Amino acid sequence: MSVVPYWLLVAAAVTLLSWILVLGFVASAERLTVFALLAAIALVASTAGFIGGLSRVGVAGQVIAAALSLIGGLVTYLFGIDRSKGAVIPICAMVFSAALFLAYFKAADMRAEPERYALWRAQCLSMFSSKDLLNDPIASLVVDNSFGEICRRIFLNEKTRLLTP
Repeated sequence: MSVVPYWLLVAAAVTLLSWILVLGFVASAERLTVFALLAAIALVASTAGFIGGLSRVGVAGQVIAAALSLIGGLVTYLFGIDRSKGAVIPICAMVFSAALFLAYFKAADMRAEPERYALWRAQCLSMFSSKDLLNDPIASLVVDNSFGEICRRIFLNEKTRLLTP
């Protein structure tokens, strides 16, 4: 479950989609510079998004705030230097928002899958190793009918993982 391909995919997709929007607003001599700017913004935003989405630590929120400050300062600086690029400023904000949003939710989804598995594994172990549940035929039947298939898949996965070199 490597993050790097997804990080690059989010940054590249957002950069290319925004690049299509920019082509009509920017002079051909400055297109390469604007493309580099959009790519840099998308990379910073997707980095902040993946850090925030994969982390359960509160400091990740500070990384997102720092990235927002960085992009705000950069856009303000660029707009202050040359006001003729006024159409690029909203596109920069769009690139940052889209890349941050996509990266954050992709990373959160990547984090949730192992956590969901660990939660169900712990519940299955608890239910199917409980002496009280196993000794009561009705409770055992209810647990088996309700959670049997889910737990069978989890235990089969564990067996496969243990036996695979």
